[in-house]
Amino acid sequence: NDLQELHQKWRKIGPVAKEAREIIWARFQKTTKEINKKINEYFLAKKEKDSKKLEKKNLISQKIENLITENQSHQEWKSNSIICAKLESEWRSLGKLSKNKNKIAWKKLREALNKFHSSKNLFYKAKKQERKETLAKKLIICKKAEELQNNTNWKETSEKIIKLQLEWKKINFFQEKQSNKIWKRFKNA
Repeated sequence: NDLQELHQKWRKIGPVAKEAREIIWARFQKTTKEINKKINEYFLAKKEKDSKKLEKKNLISQKIENLITENQSHQEWKSNSIICAKLESEWRSLGKLSKNKNKIAWKKLREALNKFHSSKNLFYKAKKQERKETLAKKLIICKKAEELQNNTNWKETSEKIIKLQLEWKKINFFQEKQSNKIWKRFKNA
């Protein structure tokens, strides 16, 4: 902007003596070219720096997507969530880019984070459903055992109880207070 103002002032000042005109003009032109060269170098360096930042940001977004794998356990989701948060912080610490590149990078990050959190959410919803089903199955077995509790036909009752115990063992275990309560109830019956 300052250079543009100087060019306008140059034009407004008007002509100089013929013998000095070429020398002054050559000097002004040389200085202008040097300034323009520095400006171009600055913007090229900024563009290159932005390209490297964009590359790093896209790589981080890809790393977040790579955290999503099939058949993860609770511990894996827990550790991957910590890694995901660190990667997101690293992404943010790289700083802003030019407006267009920033939009692109931000979109990729949002997509990666959405995929990660959606997959995590589906995992925990499935686990919750599995727990409900397991709990329901164990409650049914428990009720059957309680129905047999007062039966005095010992041979038939003991065979049925053994079958119920085997059925109980086949059902998935989950660590919760409800599981322990149902186990005590089954054991008492």
